Amino acid sequence: MRDLIRLRSVMRQVVTRARQHLQGFLLRHGRKHERGTAWRKAYRRWLSTLAFDHPAQQIVFQDYVDAVMDAERRLQQVEEQILSLLPEWNQRPVVDALQAMRGIALINAVVLVAEVGDFTRFSNHASSWPISAWSPENNRVARPSGAAASPRPATLMPGARWSKAPGLTG
Repeated sequence: MRDLIRLRSVMRQVVTRARQHLQGFLLRHGRKHERGTAWRKAYRRWLSTLAFDHPAQQIVFQDYVDAVMDAERRLQQVEEQILSLLPEWNQRPVVDALQAMRGIALINAVVLVAEVGDFTRFSNHASSWPISAWSPENNRVARPSGAAASPRPATLMPGARWSKAPGLTG
């Protein structure tokens, strides 16, 4: 299952890259969709109305559109394969339990379980993942008594801090 999940991740990147190539081509030629969100029905209808004067541009445009459609079809096939193998997977009860949590969709739960593996290998929640740093009890900043709290929240990732304040030199 983990290999299928990783293939799905690659396919999502391929879809994103294909869409970016098409949108870059359209922007280079001054074509911009003014309404709504890209890649919804209205956007796809708009794409189907586009035509280019030069035959080479039309060929390239159609190839980019075909690349997007092919990548989306392949992503959908991988997701269908994941879902078809799910009923026999020994981790299915864990997937079901994760789905009981708010905001965890089926495919997200499968990805999480496939990448983590056996959750019982962690002795407690604090040792489980770097995600434990996101919990409120681990996000407290030690400061001297009487010191005021900073209006800026503490960064979750120690390496993500500025070594110096932005804009300062020397």
